[in-house]
Amino acid sequence: MDCFTQLTEAYLSDKSNLFTDALALAGLTEIRKSLVRVCCDGSDSDARSGMSFAALTSGICLANSGLGVVHGFASSLGARYDIPHGVICGTLMPPANEVNVRVLRKNGNAEALRKYATLGRLFLDRKEGSDDFFIDGFIDRLYSISEEIKLPGLKTAGADEIDFEMIVKNTECKNNPVRLSFEELLEILQRRYF
Repeated sequence: MDCFTQLTEAYLSDKSNLFTDALALAGLTEIRKSLVRVCCDGSDSDARSGMSFAALTSGICLANSGLGVVHGFASSLGARYDIPHGVICGTLMPPANEVNVRVLRKNGNAEALRKYATLGRLFLDRKEGSDDFFIDGFIDRLYSISEEIKLPGLKTAGADEIDFEMIVKNTECKNNPVRLSFEELLEILQRRYF
């Protein structure tokens, strides 16, 4: 889930470029094919190879375009709690991207929304539909992947809601495709507190 998050955030980064976009999409193609498979069957060597390629491309992408709000949370939550980095990234991916999209739609950032639609086209088994259909479909797919691989919520993983305001204050949101308010950042954490 860490490399899935790294590829997604690098692709959506306000510092992305043609090089990182191409690598991110190549890595995300392998994520689509391999992530759930490898989580269900660790002996699936084709899926493991796909995930290895995705991990390689995610490292190149993050080094060249930076990461977004999910990794900002991963730093502040990881400093406070003994929760695996990939669990934090994976469990926060759906609500973080859902809030990003809501704010992007409000602010009218066409380029970032186009990229979200591209991600939806990559992850959905459908060819026809509007950009909004594919954007919403990508967010839905993030939630379904979280369920398929049984990612815990923050409470189950060991976080305490009493610390959320302090965590938000210590969370950087650099390179995210949109600036998020304190309340929006708090909402992301609260949506995965179970």
